[in-house]
Amino acid sequence: MALIKPEILTEVKNELRATDETVWSDAKLNRFIAQVVRQISAKEPLRARIALPIIQYSKDVDISSLTEISNVTVCACDAAWDNKANVTCDTDTVTKRGGTASAKQVIADGFTTGLIATEAVTSINLALYKSVRFWIRSNAAVAAGVLQFVLDNTALCASPLETFDIPALAADTWRLVEFDFVDPSSLTAVIAVGLNATSDPGEINVWIDKIEACGWQQAELLKIFGAEYKIGGYPSNFRNWDRRGDFLTLRISSIPTITSGTLTGTLTFTKDSNAVSGSGTLFTTELTENYCIRASAGTHWYRVIKVVSTTSLIIDEQFTEATVADDSDKTLYRDSASCMYLHYGRGYTVSTTTDMPTKMDDIAILGVVSYAANEWSSYSIQARVIAGIAKIANAVTEVGSVGARITQAVDDLALGKVYLETNLVSLTTDLTSMTARVEAAVEYLATGDDLINTANLGGTQAAQTYAQYAGVELDNATEYLERAKGYIASSTSSKDYVDYATGELNAANAYLSKATNYLNMIEQEVNISKVAESYGVWATRKMSEYHRALGRLGRVEDSVYGSYSGS
Repeated sequence: MALIKPEILTEVKNELRATDETVWSDAKLNRFIAQVVRQISAKEPLRARIALPIIQYSKDVDISSLTEISNVTVCACDAAWDNKANVTCDTDTVTKRGGTASAKQVIADGFTTGLIATEAVTSINLALYKSVRFWIRSNAAVAAGVLQFVLDNTALCASPLETFDIPALAADTWRLVEFDFVDPSSLTAVIAVGLNATSDPGEINVWIDKIEACGWQQAELLKIFGAEYKIGGYPSNFRNWDRRGDFLTLRISSIPTITSGTLTGTLTFTKDSNAVSGSGTLFTTELTENYCIRASAGTHWYRVIKVVSTTSLIIDEQFTEATVADDSDKTLYRDSASCMYLHYGRGYTVSTTTDMPTKMDDIAILGVVSYAANEWSSYSIQARVIAGIAKIANAVTEVGSVGARITQAVDDLALGKVYLETNLVSLTTDLTSMTARVEAAVEYLATGDDLINTANLGGTQAAQTYAQYAGVELDNATEYLERAKGYIASSTSSKDYVDYATGELNAANAYLSKATNYLNMIEQEVNISKVAESYGVWATRKMSEYHRALGRLGRVEDSVYGSYSGS
């Protein structure tokens, strides 16, 4: 449920020029709306009039009923809640704090932790309230924080909006607890309440009763214009006063005589009607014009403007409370000298409709737009800076990886060079040795050939010996040749290192590309930040326009009646 008229929310969103609709959700705008309505109320409040009784034996009038938004019932706890496993839920018509019953939860041994029980409630807007309070009791001592109270806008408290740790409970003792809301703006459509356990509470019974939301103190919004009070032959006059917190002291010469009592018979007050009917009543003899009456359980006094008959009268304003047939001989009355009319200004109320004048719509829209836009601008710039810093860190990491890959490539090439140079020296040495052995073999074979040509037996034997020498040398040469082949083969390892180096350089190139992408993204964040900064200038201008508009609203003095012309 929106906190203010839907058409105003639509205008606000259009004016904000948002590209991300979720940024301007109703829930996020609610707190700005409430803030703006309070500011408008402080400048030019809703003018109203109320009859208030003068306190017996004094010149004082209690105005506390005007300084706080009335509490509202969230859950009366007159019905059994929905239980979870190993929990039995019931009502208790004896152990209670109000109404017909309290909600009782019997927790069995098998229960451990989690939700104990929940209760569905009629959707209620708590965004303008400051806290929640309720009565709770256990048949055994419970440590602080073991039990929790939750509020939610989803059924069965599936995802609680607010969670409060319940303080320590003494055995068999009712305790009234109250918690301030963390974020009232999110509580525009509460439909469930519940009890949760953070640790095993053991086998205990827990009662809960009278769950209420408490209003914001708005004494700072109360503007008093005048106190209307009968003096002498005049039906009414306006008096000065001194304000002491929730009390006014009238500046009159003497303490007035208070005439009050209860009316005969049963009076029926009908909601939104000025007519009051009676049964067995004596209006013509017990009341006259300007007397004030109040239902026995009511909170509001109403001035009688016409006595029609013994069973019919007219009050000055429509009855604002629920229709009631007051118990016989219980309706309260006061004569005209015992009550005063207070002319005052109060804060506007807002829901899907509002009593804020239409002429204030444009100011309200401007205020909400300025607050939301300034917050978004600040958040957006900060978010862009944080994102930019993160991407710079990523770019630095990638550049560091580039350096590591290049260093490894240099190392691989150096190793390949060492392999190549070392094998080249060994290969040269072995080939030289092989050549020497082959040359020696050739000499031996030549000598043997010469000896064979001498054609004598001894020469032939000698030639054979030289042939053997030549064979040995060839064997040595073959060995050197095989070693040379090995060196040649091992020299291919240097090519492998070249391949390794090439791979490292390719990897370095990939890291460099990623670093370049991060730098491009940083530039985008900077550009977005510039847009947000420009938006912030626009938002600041809107805020200035809003404060100028507030300044043009009428200023109401707290101690001077002025030219009030209300009814």
